[in-house]
Amino acid sequence: MDALTLDDRHAVAFADVSPRQPLDGAALAEYELAAQYRTLKAALHRPVTFERRHFTRIPLPMTLRLTPLDQTGQRLDHLAMTVIGKDISPRGISFFHQGSLPYRRAIVSLNHPEIGQYAAEVDIGWCQFTESGWYVSGARQVRPVAGKPAPEAAELIDS
Repeated sequence: MDALTLDDRHAVAFADVSPRQPLDGAALAEYELAAQYRTLKAALHRPVTFERRHFTRIPLPMTLRLTPLDQTGQRLDHLAMTVIGKDISPRGISFFHQGSLPYRRAIVSLNHPEIGQYAAEVDIGWCQFTESGWYVSGARQVRPVAGKPAPEAAELIDS
């Protein structure tokens, strides 16, 4: 049996281990898929050498409800939309959405099976169009919000 290389001992999965013998068709396909994965992983998981943020962000891969607020702070429930969370920190949150946002203040809310409802008023500070056709926005969390959650899309259609 061949000895493992230093890289092989730190492999996350079997697919990360380099092959040392000729591969058949299925094994070759698996090896090529693993190589493609390693290339994507290297592109997406780059170490940060200088971090300007004060707080670490954690991934937020779930649907959120974004309810705009008017200039007086009143909820505009009829304009509420579903967005996809990107990440969150104690001070900020970012999310993906399908159209540009014509407002700056909003309430971001979610329902989580372990914690229940999370809702915060946010100040949307930036918005960028992505190559994939979506927008990504970042917001500063201003304060927690108590009260009724935003209606879901089906509730908006029924009313």
